[in-house]
Amino acid sequence: MLQRRAFSLIEVLVVVAIVGVLVGLAAPALHHARQQARRAVSLSNMRSHIAVFSEYEQSNSEYYPYFTDPAGPIDLKYNGLEITCRYFDAHFRWSVALADGYYDGVAPHPSQLAPRTAHICSYFYSATFLADPEYWRLEQRTGPEQWRAVRAFEVVYPSEKALFTEVVQTIPWSRSTLVEYVGLGMVDGSANHWPRSQCTEPVLEGEGPWDGTALHHGVFGMHTVGGVTGRDVTR
Repeated sequence: MLQRRAFSLIEVLVVVAIVGVLVGLAAPALHHARQQARRAVSLSNMRSHIAVFSEYEQSNSEYYPYFTDPAGPIDLKYNGLEITCRYFDAHFRWSVALADGYYDGVAPHPSQLAPRTAHICSYFYSATFLADPEYWRLEQRTGPEQWRAVRAFEVVYPSEKALFTEVVQTIPWSRSTLVEYVGLGMVDGSANHWPRSQCTEPVLEGEGPWDGTALHHGVFGMHTVGGVTGRDVTR
């Protein structure tokens, strides 16, 4: 009787060990599948926002969304609150500014949040659409007098110029060498996660040192050399 019980216990331990090995082998594949699913959702979100911005510019003389003021902060009114917004805060406050007209009065709208993030908005509107192309060449940068609205016809490479940059966490959207993939939504309506090796380096100083700037280091897709006349990826 004792021998039979011992044998049963050994059988159980063997089965547990086998299951553990199988789970260990399957875990990387499951993690990869979940990661791919999250990426697919995020890319779909960016494509939907590009469509909204395209609708906006077609209804506003080809101007991309422009609602902040180079002269100083403005107050956006939303849901009974006043939200102070500096000039380049437009890169994430677009979710509030466009809420009533395009997102059923909801900010942040569910589509503005990437899977497993809790940001105010997970997709940054490229700062290059808020200033002259010359502002994004350091040798030609003079200051806030170059801040202005940009029109669609000024974009030279729509399939290679980002309108949105995906913000997953602090490091992936910066210039850090730890970046492996960068999520970008392009002017032509496409979206992809690009290997860092195919992303062009942004303007090192980002938006510069003036009042009204938000990011003072270069971010992929956000601070393109040459602004809307430049490229964020190389094919």
